[in-house]
Amino acid sequence: MLTPFPRVARFAAKNFWRDIWLSSVTIIIFVLAISLVGVLSGVKVITDQAITVLRSKVDVVVTLKPGTTETVVLDLKRKIGELPETTAVEYVTAEENLERFKSLHLGDETITKGTAALETNPFGPSLKIIARSLDEYPKIAKVLEDQTFAAAIEEGGRSLEANQAAIQKLSHFTRNVNRFSLALTLIFSLIAVLVVVNTMRIAIHTHREEIGIMKLVGASNWFVRGPFLIESVFIGLLAAIIASLLLLAGIALLEGWFNSLFQGYDVNMAEYLRTHFFGIFWGPLLGALLLSIVSAAIAVGRYLRV
Repeated sequence: MLTPFPRVARFAAKNFWRDIWLSSVTIIIFVLAISLVGVLSGVKVITDQAITVLRSKVDVVVTLKPGTTETVVLDLKRKIGELPETTAVEYVTAEENLERFKSLHLGDETITKGTAALETNPFGPSLKIIARSLDEYPKIAKVLEDQTFAAAIEEGGRSLEANQAAIQKLSHFTRNVNRFSLALTLIFSLIAVLVVVNTMRIAIHTHREEIGIMKLVGASNWFVRGPFLIESVFIGLLAAIIASLLLLAGIALLEGWFNSLFQGYDVNMAEYLRTHFFGIFWGPLLGALLLSIVSAAIAVGRYLRV
């Protein structure tokens, strides 16, 4: 006859508290594993969000040589604006570029005196181009490479190359984080499995006399095995709860850092991590629970012959 679940659960709770130090060590290992994998998952989300923000904010500034006629500039602006890959093109005159330069260095007395003494404007006009995405830039670049306009563009007068390099570095960093995360996840998963298996083995050895008596009085296999499996569920759930609280506390503590990281962008990363908490961290939390149960099942099947 199958023993009622509540009764088996009570025995599991008793075993858990009787072996509290052993259970605590197992929980700590699981909390460390979940927290580490959770942090790496959070880092991946942050870097992905950073790349998305950068891609949406990047624009191309094409600086033209001083003295470039307005006809050439407007012709180039029209041709770029007609491309389906272009979202917008802003024409900035040479005078506006000079004024922006002065405003940017308003507190620098040397530059202020130097610009005041200028007889001619050393700046040329420029075009600020916003593409639909960075992947569209090569198509826009073909227009800029046209011989009609190439001679009017300042050498090194395109700003996107530096932005592309920064985004490529960030993308490369994200890929490395993902690989590192996978390696650490596998390592800590193996450690967690070994710890739970060893914990269950010690618990079975400690309670071997009780198990023998249970079998002598006719206890079912479920009544003997069940408490160990349910105890593994307790361990997995407690570890997941503690790790969740630690991750949420970490998000709250780092909120100021998130704000400074995305300053100037319409992104509240701390709030995003909180509102999407389970969507981001459900893998480590659920994985810990499943690992705990599977590890206990392996230990019970190997060391508890009933």
